[in-house]
Amino acid sequence: MTAAKLSDGVTVSAILDSVRDNIERIDSRALSCLQDIHKVMRQYIIAGTKLHETDYGSVSFFVKSMRDQDNNDGTNLILLFKQQSYEQPSDIDDMAKNDFVIGNQTSFQRGMLLQFCPKAICMDSTHNTNAYNFFLIIVLVLHDLGERVFITWIISNGKDAATIRQVLIKKKEKCGGIHTSIFMSDDAENFLNAWRAVFTVRKTRKLVCAGHIDKSCRRGIQGHISSRSKQIEVYSIYASYSVKVKRYHFVYISSNSFLVCQMKI
Repeated sequence: MTAAKLSDGVTVSAILDSVRDNIERIDSRALSCLQDIHKVMRQYIIAGTKLHETDYGSVSFFVKSMRDQDNNDGTNLILLFKQQSYEQPSDIDDMAKNDFVIGNQTSFQRGMLLQFCPKAICMDSTHNTNAYNFFLIIVLVLHDLGERVFITWIISNGKDAATIRQVLIKKKEKCGGIHTSIFMSDDAENFLNAWRAVFTVRKTRKLVCAGHIDKSCRRGIQGHISSRSKQIEVYSIYASYSVKVKRYHFVYISSNSFLVCQMKI
């Protein structure tokens, strides 16, 4: 009965609610839990199944299934995988036992990278978005119409240059040497340090997103000025130096020769 509902598209939460709302006595049906539903999904090979009862096992099964598939042109979705609590494999040279990282890139993303990377590469990460405190590190390019195209996803428990470098090494093996005129990220140096450790940056300019500049400015003002009215006054002076430009145009701010990119992320 559970398998039939799942095949008809009934959600897992709806099945659990139905079981618990219609029980008249405590029996095996009343004790059904999420783990039991996933076992049924695996047994009957129902789409959307969780591959293992633990996230640890699910990730391992997912990586194995992806590595067993061809990606049309002979490349594979998984660029790099290092499971937590395991020693680094032979193709990784700078990760600790407790480090976790998985990086992927599809054939489409590889093609977009090779086509548009000469113009600009952008790299950034999320913060505090999941229970494990893992980072989602995003690498993207801009196509001819100025819209973003994601070309690599990295999930890791660290975003230091050494960790990112490991994925970029695998990317270079798949895509060859890459040069970009503009490398854009936040105001930290870890992303650029990882990039320059793998790819040439001889004529690459480092730009920082205008949003990061504004955030850093606000944080600096709040950290050095206690008076709220003075904070507003100083920020207004800073803002007066800013130049409103169209997206993806680059401008100088004040006299410190700091390039800023007004970019929509």
